[in-house]
Amino acid sequence: DEVVLYKGNIADYAAELVDELYSLDQLPELIQYHIDFEGIAKDMQLNSEVTEVSHDTWVINCLEF
Repeated sequence: DEVVLYKGNIADYAAELVDELYSLDQLPELIQYHIDFEGIAKDMQLNSEVTEVSHDTWVINCLEF
């Protein structure tokens, strides 16, 4: 498995990941502003997809989609 370091808020990473996969700008605004990126980030952490190694530095366990 490939491992990547991400510096910053993990919810921002979740937003970037979702936008990369699903192109959020093409969703209706009603949906765009109701996506819970904090919740997605928490789920990623609970599923060991991301691990915080120091404050706002995360190891991202890259998965194939």
